[in-house]
Amino acid sequence: GQVEAVQAARSVEQSQGQALATIGAKHEEDREAAEAVPAAVVADLRNGNVLAMPYADNQFDTVLLISILEHLKPDELAQAFKEIKRVLKPGGQIVYGVPVERPFMVFMFRMLGYNIREHHFSTEIEVMQAAEKVFKKISVYAMKAFPSFFGNVYEIGHFTKAE
Repeated sequence: GQVEAVQAARSVEQSQGQALATIGAKHEEDREAAEAVPAAVVADLRNGNVLAMPYADNQFDTVLLISILEHLKPDELAQAFKEIKRVLKPGGQIVYGVPVERPFMVFMFRMLGYNIREHHFSTEIEVMQAAEKVFKKISVYAMKAFPSFFGNVYEIGHFTKAE
């Protein structure tokens, strides 16, 4: 079947996980790049919110969320995953990426005068635990910093919806 993806775009400053659902991003150059995608991929661009997506039930084979879920409060994660499950076809997959919260990262942001916890409400652990309650876990992969003694910096989760 035709693979469609929902990516809640990089709207870090929009509250409560509200974002643009797109296969690219909201910037004009990204729209132009999306238009160059082969005709086999259909882009259905709508402004929406991951807590109440403007899509039909069982519409997508894949839902892709990159650096979105950490902006939701922990008690909103269950609703987000319920909504993602609703728009996924049976057997569909969700792939998400979230930063790994590390004391060093929080400290460095504070040194720059920025409180990351005002924008990142959920940790990678909370995101994974919420996903496991709704979906079957395929894998969770931690990406390491360079140099590696800084530890993990980003986590990719891959889950599926039951048939």
